[in-house]
Amino acid sequence: MDTEKQETPAVKRRMSTEERRRCILDAALKLFSRRGYHGTTTRALAREVGVNEAILYRHFQSKEVILLALLSESQGRIDPYGLRAAVENLPPREAVVELLRFVAEFTRKFKDHNAILFSQIRNSDEAREVFRAMIEERVRVLFPLFKQWREAGVVREIEHAALFRIVIGTFVMFHHTAPIMSGTDLDISLDSMINALQTLILKDSPAAGEAIR
Repeated sequence: MDTEKQETPAVKRRMSTEERRRCILDAALKLFSRRGYHGTTTRALAREVGVNEAILYRHFQSKEVILLALLSESQGRIDPYGLRAAVENLPPREAVVELLRFVAEFTRKFKDHNAILFSQIRNSDEAREVFRAMIEERVRVLFPLFKQWREAGVVREIEHAALFRIVIGTFVMFHHTAPIMSGTDLDISLDSMINALQTLILKDSPAAGEAIR
């Protein structure tokens, strides 16, 4: 008599709602980045996730809702209050460098999210609102610090709106053009870029090329 136990096929665990939403968002980020928002159909997205469109719509009412969830997710990863608390007691020069490094890392980590955001911001009122709300909150929380540093004679007299655009635009473009510029005369390290911004923002900053550590 064969006493060997017969193996029971493993039962595939059913995903929770949160897990399924996560899979959909990850697939959407992948396809939106590769094909563009308008080039990605809900059918293709459902196929990427391994479900039918009905299940997709059970979790997200439309493709635009998926887009907005991705954008809100990336912008929600910045806690301006926590960031301010982390730098406000540092010496001003060191604090500015820490802020620059944080923005550099954030724009690198969410490069694909940002590409999607900037590609849709002209076409979606809701995407514009997500971006505008993010900007307004960060300016309201962080720029009083720059005002203090200007009054202390450490930071140059740069309008805060211009400063915001310079910093964000610099790092967004840096990460998106890095693969293209690699190996050319325009190739530059992230530390060199941060140092260039220090030179722009800080009074009496170290000479370019001498990155503050």
